Amino acid sequence: MDYDIKALTTAPNLFPSGLLNRFTVKTFNEAWFRKHPKLKYGESQNIGQFFYPLDGINNWNRIYGPSGFIQYQFVVPDKASYLIKKTLENLRNISAPSFLTVLKRFGEKNPGYLSFPIAGWTLAIDIPSNIKNLNQELSNLDKEIVSEGGRIYLAKDSRQSPEIFRESYQRLDDWLEVKRELDPYEIFMSDSFRRLLKI
Repeated sequence: MDYDIKALTTAPNLFPSGLLNRFTVKTFNEAWFRKHPKLKYGESQNIGQFFYPLDGINNWNRIYGPSGFIQYQFVVPDKASYLIKKTLENLRNISAPSFLTVLKRFGEKNPGYLSFPIAGWTLAIDIPSNIKNLNQELSNLDKEIVSEGGRIYLAKDSRQSPEIFRESYQRLDDWLEVKRELDPYEIFMSDSFRRLLKI
């Protein structure tokens, strides 16, 4: 299968802050919904077209303006699937639009020390970072997600607290033991892990 995606256009570097709001996102979502036929059979798409449609637009992140965006992704077990709806409603209540929202279902977890997936649902949301009270709202959601057995995706995280991290990744101490053995001088340590481990 062909993974190469040819960009159809490039996002201009002149999007002002605030252009992405609930009205513009609603308009885009309506247009995106209506451009697809009700029924479609027999169409072949390569993996890139199906899974990575945004890669068809160079520098698509510019639509968020100079303040950029936060991608918030979490996973919760089936018993806590109500948090999917609650998260979307809470973000709507603080007028946090999302240009891209993805919902996926995970199978059983694996034994990796810091593996993210567990059996249940994962939601990923791109949110403009200049939304008032956004960090407080996400911190409140973090606590409820973790209390229900969920966790925040480390690869996309820039803000969860060390306490939330430690509570949700139960095999952290096992990972730290291996790391101390293989890297006693902490040569290999990202800024993200320095924040999460309070180093």
